[in-house]
Amino acid sequence: MINIKLIEHIFKAASISRWNDYPRMANLVELDKQAHKFIIAYFIAKMEKDVDMRVIIEGGIFE
Repeated sequence: MINIKLIEHIFKAASISRWNDYPRMANLVELDKQAHKFIIAYFIAKMEKDVDMRVIIEGGIFE
């Protein structure tokens, strides 16, 4: 099982706030933005007929 401290350490390493980010009501970090883009790509791919969903999912995990 993965230790919670390790998960928090990885999240902190990937969480950045760029100087040119606009103020938002919710504080989005880079992981939130990546997840948001992946969810949109996933749903668009689900609407298509000839998309290899395994490639989409692996791309969302490993990119």
